[in-house]
Amino acid sequence: MRKIFLIFFAAVSVSLSAQNEGIQFLGDSTLQSALAKAKQANKLLFVDCYTSWCGPCKYMAKNIFPLPEVGNFFNQHFLNWKVDCEKINKVDAGQFAKYNIRAWPTYLFLDGDGNIVHMALGAGPASFFLETGKAALDSTKNLIGLQKKINHGDRSHETLKNYYSCNISADTKYIDEHFSLVDDSVRFSRPSWDLFSYFMMNIDGFAFNFFVKNKTQYEKKFGQEAVDNKLTSLFGYYARPGKESQYEKLSKIDTALFAKAKLINEFRKAQMSYSTDKTNKEAWDKLINMTSTLFTAHKFTVWELNDVSWMVYENYKKFKDTNALKQAQIWSKKTVDNKPDTHAFNDTYAHILFDLGNKKEAIQKEELALKQATEQNAPDQIKFYSDELKRFRGDK
Repeated sequence: MRKIFLIFFAAVSVSLSAQNEGIQFLGDSTLQSALAKAKQANKLLFVDCYTSWCGPCKYMAKNIFPLPEVGNFFNQHFLNWKVDCEKINKVDAGQFAKYNIRAWPTYLFLDGDGNIVHMALGAGPASFFLETGKAALDSTKNLIGLQKKINHGDRSHETLKNYYSCNISADTKYIDEHFSLVDDSVRFSRPSWDLFSYFMMNIDGFAFNFFVKNKTQYEKKFGQEAVDNKLTSLFGYYARPGKESQYEKLSKIDTALFAKAKLINEFRKAQMSYSTDKTNKEAWDKLINMTSTLFTAHKFTVWELNDVSWMVYENYKKFKDTNALKQAQIWSKKTVDNKPDTHAFNDTYAHILFDLGNKKEAIQKEELALKQATEQNAPDQIKFYSDELKRFRGDK
């Protein structure tokens, strides 16, 4: 009996230990109550700002927050709270509006009065996340410390990079000042290009005008693709309502690239229109037409082709649009021809083939997808592919 009791006690201890690993989040329903606890504990409040549909948010919650080393650090140094930013309650709405969160996941580190001490954005490995937490505790590296450096005239690459990395909504006037103060050798350096390409969205300042005048030289030094990517991001940013004059100004810089960006913008509008009402046949037809036009006019990555192919597969039945599915088969085939060792592509192609009546090849492709997922140790995909293979074979 004693042996059984000891075994039971050990099992319970292991179970409790496992439950205590990772970040322990407060259960408070409001930011205000969580801040009050942080103030009483004399700690910063770490806030994970997420949404239910955000892939990087899910990655962090599943893979990084539960890690013992992450939990040990964050539970020791902070009180921790999380909030779905699409379900912020009325009590906290005004406070969150001040934080101006524009992307997810955003991580806030707040003092007891709700002031931002530090913030960061995005998903990454445990090392990235731990460095973020350590920076929040370091008065020379957190947002308050970086702002003090800038206020004292520091315009170094490192300070500006760190400042804008943790404050993406900040005015980029400091980058403009940097470009205006240095000579051409620094303006054409990799650190200066990184500052400009990652953060600069203002097209009325010194830095952007210098870039436009020297676009060819930037292309030679950093590559056509890098320059095109920067311009494309600006085209997308200024395509928003209320920015029409700047949008037209940008169109003159590279007319061919602008035409492509404009087409992509129209495609995204069609996507958004359909996503708001998936019973709207007119919106569906427009989305399919825009997709065909876009993929015909321009070259896209195999991942983009796969995403759209799967979207068509998931939605065509609402309208019995087998023509759209046949078009998706063409796009999907390009992905498996280009990357035959990618299980996601084989799976998409298999599903499309199955619904088009080509069951034999569909089974072959799904068997291949399962084999590849097994070799790559992708447990979630293994289960899905196995279940779908049974369905294709008529086993379930």
